[in-house]
Amino acid sequence: PVRFRDYGSSEWFHVYVASAFNSGVITGYTNDEGYKQMLFGPADFITRAEMAKITSKGISISTLY
Repeated sequence: PVRFRDYGSSEWFHVYVASAFNSGVITGYTNDEGYKQMLFGPADFITRAEMAKITSKGISISTLY
């Protein structure tokens, strides 16, 4: 199971974040050495570049035509 440290599994969005993480659409935050910190940042803003990456990865795994 996916366990980000900055929110609980009872949050309404947990299943969506876990699905995106398990599919490789999102990775969460990494430290300066590139290691995953298991932080999602649910209240953080994202940049256009981050949204473009999420959208691109989501489309590439989509089974919808």
